Amino acid sequence: MKKNRQICLLTILLVLGIATASRAQLREFRVAGRITDQSTREALPNAPVALLGKDSVTAAHAVTDSLGRFTLTATQRGPLRLVIAYMGYTTYTREIVVSDTATFISAGNINMLPKGINLARVDVEGFRQPITLKEDTIEYNAGSFKTRRMP
Repeated sequence: MKKNRQICLLTILLVLGIATASRAQLREFRVAGRITDQSTREALPNAPVALLGKDSVTAAHAVTDSLGRFTLTATQRGPLRLVIAYMGYTTYTREIVVSDTATFISAGNINMLPKGINLARVDVEGFRQPITLKEDTIEYNAGSFKTRRMP
């Protein structure tokens, strides 16, 4: 009977120890910063921000607010990559190493470099229908037909 009590007590202590250790590993930390245009220093709203772990698995993601601010909350520790991709700008990537004791990491003000996109020339030509049917009426567009001058 005494042996069963000792085994039961040991099992309870073991379960509590594992629960405490797993809780310590899941402590959250935050990464915060602000995203702006490098040349104008204006905030970039609605920019997607991601924190990627090993094998590019998403550890956390967010979208910037109207002032370009973001806050990511994650539990994964170790080497991570902060990635920001915004249309019209070069993708920003930064390595972050999160220690076991970290609770907050400031990414600071991140200036995004505008990326010029050269488009090919586009010619727009208008076309008007030469004949239009409106209910029971037929309309002819005189400008659609070539005419010649009478001598």
